[in-house]
Amino acid sequence: MKSGEPLKAVVLKKKKKVPLSVGVLSTLLERSFELLSIILFLAITLQNVSTSYTINVAFVCIIVSMISFLSLCILYLDNLYFYKLFKKIQTTFKASKVQEFCKSMFNLIDIVKIKKYSTRIKYIFSWLLLSIVILLINFLIPYTLFISIGINIPFTTVIFANIVGTLLGLLSQSPGGLVATEGIMIYIYSNFGVPIENALSVVLIGRSLFYLYLMIGWLYLIYERRIMH
Repeated sequence: MKSGEPLKAVVLKKKKKVPLSVGVLSTLLERSFELLSIILFLAITLQNVSTSYTINVAFVCIIVSMISFLSLCILYLDNLYFYKLFKKIQTTFKASKVQEFCKSMFNLIDIVKIKKYSTRIKYIFSWLLLSIVILLINFLIPYTLFISIGINIPFTTVIFANIVGTLLGLLSQSPGGLVATEGIMIYIYSNFGVPIENALSVVLIGRSLFYLYLMIGWLYLIYERRIMH
């Protein structure tokens, strides 16, 4: 999770009066289902991608992703366990910050309890499907760019490069993984036989499209805000 992620909940509370616990839960859900989708894609690519660093990187990514997702599933589907856990923390530690944190988590758990289990499971599969579709679009962009310049690269290689580049780019804590993600992806592509200049072109065009989408969304928000006022 990027360092800017917690700011989403703060901004939602300030601008739209969304409770902080709801904003935190939405961020956790978003990232956890994204990680689960990445696990599925990694499982597919590992059958076709074989390098000296593949297994080590994939192993770390899979373990971290599974722990994150399973922890959230326990919170979302069996919140009684976490309620008891935070209740014990609250009675053990009397610091004001700890008390505030526990109260926030109790509110979050109460929000989860409102939904029936069947509804929660339905939401889980819907969010998972949406995450998979979004990732597929992200993978198809560089793949079609490679095809357009006459480079036939396996789709699984594109998936692997994007997943590893994105995950390792998160560790840099730069905005959007800028520079770090691109450098890692170029390195991986070059290791699979793609000329560096071609890999650089595809990665830079892909990043440019990413900011183009952000610009469109930003302009839409400005337009919507003017209409509301």
